[in-house]
Amino acid sequence: MIETSRYNVGGQTTYSSGMKTFMYGDRNLYRPGEQVNLTGIIRDDDTKAVKDVPVIIKVDYSYR
Repeated sequence: MIETSRYNVGGQTTYSSGMKTFMYGDRNLYRPGEQVNLTGIIRDDDTKAVKDVPVIIKVDYSYR
């Protein structure tokens, strides 16, 4: 068993905007100090890609 209580593993969250965001990195594991390349897509409820939507990404890079 892997302890996951300190991680957000709740699954999909539903918001009133009707859009879903999918983000992923090019690798599964990164070491401190390495560059992370993120890719993402925003889709509406009809699974069509949404264009020209401002996106704010917050990355917590604190070491524990």
